[in-house]
Amino acid sequence: MRLSRALLTALVAMASWASFGAVAHASEFDGPIIYVPNGDGVLHAYQEGTWTEVGSWQMPFTGPIRGSDADASGGFLYVAYGGDGGEHGTGSLIKWNLRTDSTVWNRSYPFGVDQFANCDGRIYMPVGEAETGGVKIWKILDAGTGDIVGSLTAGTRPHNTICHNGTVYMGPRGSRYLFTARTTGSRITARKIGPSPSAYNGTRPFTVNAADTRAWITWTRFRGFSIANSRTGQILATRNFGPVPSSFKGNAPSHGISLAPDGSEVYVLDASVGQVQVYSGSDDPQFLATVPLAHTYTGMVAPCFYDCVKEGWLLHSGDGRYVFAGEAGDVIDTQTRAVVATLPALTNDRHGFIEVNWSDGAPAATTSHFGIGR
Repeated sequence: MRLSRALLTALVAMASWASFGAVAHASEFDGPIIYVPNGDGVLHAYQEGTWTEVGSWQMPFTGPIRGSDADASGGFLYVAYGGDGGEHGTGSLIKWNLRTDSTVWNRSYPFGVDQFANCDGRIYMPVGEAETGGVKIWKILDAGTGDIVGSLTAGTRPHNTICHNGTVYMGPRGSRYLFTARTTGSRITARKIGPSPSAYNGTRPFTVNAADTRAWITWTRFRGFSIANSRTGQILATRNFGPVPSSFKGNAPSHGISLAPDGSEVYVLDASVGQVQVYSGSDDPQFLATVPLAHTYTGMVAPCFYDCVKEGWLLHSGDGRYVFAGEAGDVIDTQTRAVVATLPALTNDRHGFIEVNWSDGAPAATTSHFGIGR
């Protein structure tokens, strides 16, 4: 007997109010937990250090994960899913209560969604890297309600976003520049950081330091990264890892970059050869180490909706002890610079995993989906 689409949707929505396979209620969590949403709508939770899966819940959707962020003070996780604009269509955003393991709201929008940033009661949502027609918009949403309250303009194919110390960093795939915007009252101060090493290199994953004076940027079709003065916009140095092997199926071989919380080291993905490169966090980055991954970037993300070729993502834990390699699934110990664990759900997650640190039965701190200085 085949279930109707409407009935399937209703059953998934009903399941979202109960633990799907939880070992413990979230109120029993203690210490850092890595949350990993997958495209089947299941949210997985792993205890850092033991790497045990301590919970899983069915969220009320299925579809490609496009981004995530969290609010530790409120105890909420936000996950963007669905279309990233253009031929992939429009997207949605869910607000999930981490304390009660349940949906607060689930909003659909008349535009695509992508890797957003939550800060100061607002969500800065790019309308999607697949957006066509020269659209350069980041929608501003009310984090409490999901309502659209404004917009910012940067470059074409809006994609990645960081909000840090009142500055919004916007990375458009269709531009050679990383854009920033700082709002004071009704006045918006904007700046461009770049350009990329070559005209065909669009902006890809990036990170910033604690003082908002430096940005590390990866580029399309480029193995390596650049470091820039984020206040002047000047590129200070670029490190090229070499030609992209013809066997690599993605278009961003370094689609993953994370700065240690203390700013001392930057980890950069070299997915085309299954490695992570470690450099000093200085203005003249010095090579420190190569970390071979246990699982290479081959195969496809499952379930596959679109954009299924594995390209990866990197994120430091809040204390800097670990680096998580999305879509490889590997966990790197930054003290030994070796892979110490593999998280099954992480093998199918690029734009969603995030750390939440629990204390006394409540969320106390969180990373964003980006490994930034703190």
